[in-house]
Amino acid sequence: MGIVVVAQLRPLVVALASGCVSAAGPTARGRASASAAPAAAPITNWVVTAALPRQQISRVSVGLAAGARGWATLRSRWGATPALFYPLTPDPEDPDLLVVDSPLRDERLMTHNGSFLGVLAQPCERTARPDECWVGVTVAVSGDGPAAPEPGSFLPVELSMHLVADTSCEPAAPRAFTVERSRCPGAELGGVETCAAEAARDGGYWIGPFRVLSAAWVGMCIVPE
Repeated sequence: MGIVVVAQLRPLVVALASGCVSAAGPTARGRASASAAPAAAPITNWVVTAALPRQQISRVSVGLAAGARGWATLRSRWGATPALFYPLTPDPEDPDLLVVDSPLRDERLMTHNGSFLGVLAQPCERTARPDECWVGVTVAVSGDGPAAPEPGSFLPVELSMHLVADTSCEPAAPRAFTVERSRCPGAELGGVETCAAEAARDGGYWIGPFRVLSAAWVGMCIVPE
């Protein structure tokens, strides 16, 4: 399987916030700091992104027949963000390969703007612990004519991205960032259903034939009055 990339990076885990934003303004924060009452804890909102970079995959690995076209999709499990569609186009030089036609050719763009075309961005949902959050993303494939799909089609895989974040307003990277997947290899033979996603050597994670990128940063940091 060939993979076409522009840059080779380590797994993308970045922090882009440059400081705190006061919900009450600098004057109110000055009054609060002079008060004897204890300061309220800052509120950090983490954003997690996922994307498929431009790459080549085997058509058999996703169950598409020769000449068939399709789409790879990324969708938030909560449905708050529209699904992203990446066309799967037969390689003109090799009918056994499909090109994942992604606008993300330079993976560093994920670190600059989470709303970049081809990048799925969503807030990290908090858990009962103040420094812990997670997001859910589904990777799926749908086919198009002219040929019918072959056996062994790619079944949807759910990714759970778990973040143990820094609750302070410092622009620091997450303390921990893990990605687990459903439909683990061998699950159909009685193996585990959920497992850690396989890390790709040149960045991201392997989900079947696809290399999926993921990144996280502080989207907003507010200091309550």
